[in-house]
Formats: sequence, C-alpha cells, structure tokens
Amino acid sequence: LEAIRTSAHTHEVRIGQLLSAAPHWDNPRNHCISILDVLQDPDNADLKFIVMHLCIQFNYPLFDTVGEVVHCRNCSGFQFQSEFGRNRDCNFTNFVEDPDIYPDGNFHPASPWVDSTYQKPTHPITRTECWPRVSIIDFGLSRQYDPSFGPPRFGGDNTPPEHRTPKLKCNPFPTDIYFLGNLMR
Repeated sequence: LEAIRTSAHTHEVRIGQLLSAAPHWDNPRNHCISILDVLQDPDNADLKFIVMHLCIQFNYPLFDTVGEVVHCRNCSGFQFQSEFGRNRDCNFTNFVEDPDIYPDGNFHPASPWVDSTYQKPTHPITRTECWPRVSIIDFGLSRQYDPSFGPPRFGGDNTPPEHRTPKLKCNPFPTDIYFLGNLMR
C-alpha cells in the first residue's frame, strides 16, 4: 500500500492507473508498477491508498554483474512512460523488483535482509538465477504536459543543469534520461 495525499500529488493516481490499464499493461516495454486498486480513506477526502503487489527495493542485495543492471530494462520502461507523461523523479527509491530472489518467500517486506520473523538473515539467490521484474513506482511528480507550459519539476535528484534556471521551459525527457544515468552510475 502507498498512502497518497491527493492535494499534494494530484496526478499520481490517474497516471498510475493509466499505465496499469489495458492496452498499456500488456505492452512488454511497460515497466511501471501495476496498480491493483485505489481505496479512498473514509475519514479523509484528501487521502487515497494505492494497492500494489508485494515488491522489494531493487538495490538490495547489491547487483552482482553488469548483466543484472542492464537486465533491469529501466531505459525501455522510461521510454514507454515518456509516451504518456514524464516521470520527473528517477532515483533508486522509485524502483522495486519482484521478490523472486527469495524463492522460499521468507523475508520481511520492509527489511528483506531478514526473515519474516525478523530473527534470521535471508539468503537470496542471484538475479541471474531468476531475473526478477523491476518496476517503476511513485508517479507523484509525473505529468502529462507540453514542455512550453513550464519548467521541469524537481524530484529526488536536483543536479540537472536545467534545474539551475528555475523558469527555463524545456523538454523534460532529456532530464529523465539524465536522472536515469545518475541512477545507473
């Protein structure tokens, strides 16, 4: 589950649902997380909960080989997403992977380096043994827009050159690629 304050992240639910629906979900280039359901908080009109399948952070355990990094297919996922909007927040916290590297399923969802009882260390297999699916999450800064309407959005990585000129109007796709390069580095 992910709690969303819709007043702060007005586009997250809509863009996430767009990328999770047919015909987009069946596209092999789509590496966005599948949203299973959206629940409205009955006591707070500003709060929604996005329901997704169980995933783990994608950078633990560390990658063993260059092939594991390349297999993530982050580039094709971003290229696909760019056809429908811009991510604007490509950093390691916005990628998850299926927990296939834990074939016995015994891991703690919030801390996959320990078992579900939080008592013993886990023993994941390598990604080359199972090739888990890596998914893009968190569409809070994503937008469908014309670059002429404004400057790029700020996300977790504030180092792009276009962020030095706050009023600069530019195509956000190259900035997303810049973010992706920093992620791979």
